[in-house]
This record gives sequence, C-alpha cells and structure tokens, in this order.
Amino acid sequence: MNENNLDWDDFRLFLAVACEGGLAAASEKTGKSAPTLGRRMLALERRLGRELFNRLPRGYVLTEQGQQLFTKALSIEEGIYPIVSDAQSNSIRFAVYATDPSVKTWARVIGSTPSAQWVQNNIQAEQFIEVTNPRNALDLAVQGAVRAVLPTFVGQACNGPQRISDEIPELEHMQWLVTHHEDRHSPEVRQVINLMYPILQSIGCD
Repeated sequence: MNENNLDWDDFRLFLAVACEGGLAAASEKTGKSAPTLGRRMLALERRLGRELFNRLPRGYVLTEQGQQLFTKALSIEEGIYPIVSDAQSNSIRFAVYATDPSVKTWARVIGSTPSAQWVQNNIQAEQFIEVTNPRNALDLAVQGAVRAVLPTFVGQACNGPQRISDEIPELEHMQWLVTHHEDRHSPEVRQVINLMYPILQSIGCD
C-alpha cells in the first residue's frame, strides 16, 4: 500500500512513537493508551506491508524502512505546521515581509483584496512594482526585490523573506475552506479532504 493513502492520524501517531522511542512515552504525548498505540502501529505495518520498528526490551527502534517513512512523515509535518499554527487562532493575519529591512521598494497588487487596498491607502512610497496577483508579490519578495504584505503563515513558510513589521490588525480575518458541491466527490479533492480533516479536527476546528 502507498503511504500517500494514509490519513494524518497514522502519521501523527507513528511520529510520536518513533520520536519518543516507545509506547509509554508516546502515550503521554498523544493521549492514546500504550495498548492502543501498539495496535495502531501493528495495523500500520500490515497496511504498508513493511516492518517499521524493531521491538526491543529498551523500546521501539526504527528499521531502515521505518526510517524512510519517518523522513517522509516528518517532511509532511514540517510542511503543514505553519498552516496549523495560524489555524489555531481561527484567523488569517498579515504583516510586511522582505529579505532585509533595507529593501524599500513595495509590491503593489492591482486589485481589490483587503491587503492590496491597505497598501494603496497606507503606503506613500516612491518606489513600487505593480503586479497583477499576490503570487507575483510573493515571488518578488522571495527574490529580495520588494517588501510585500503577506499572510503570516505564508511568510513563515517561505525561505528568504522575514517579517519586518508588526501584524496589521485591520487585515486580520476569518478564512473559510470550501469545495464546490460537485468537485468534492472527485478522487483528488476527496483525498485532500480526508488528509486535512483529522488535522483540523485535532486543533479544534469543527
């Protein structure tokens, strides 16, 4: 079985057991009982058709195949952490990002989004680069060409830009994740929903 078909809860519990080196410590970290964790790890191994742990008297030690899965699972966790961190506040926040505070040219997005309007109404700079969508502003900020107003979870996830301002309170807002009624049944969209649901549920999003 391909590990891409596993849900996040499988990865989360696997990472806990691997990081803690045993069921007892992982139980404290996850809130699952040691017997439950033991059964979940056995079930995971059966679904994948791989032995992930050497079960030793001193604890659980990753096999070579377990180490490969651990690397992939850790990469997934690191990728979603900035999103989850911001999702815990149930709102999207914004700040100004640039590779260095000495960058004075601003990205000005041509549009009616709140962040675009905020730049147009509040920034009286002499140097602007006008772009047609926020993605262009992000790309220019990563290259060090401009300073740009970005969602904080985007800025934190990018290599290069750093936050050079306080958060902008008037841009903070709720963000809703929706799918089209017909598209939600497509395999690709359904796979994303199945992966994201336990993540959002684990941080208290209903």
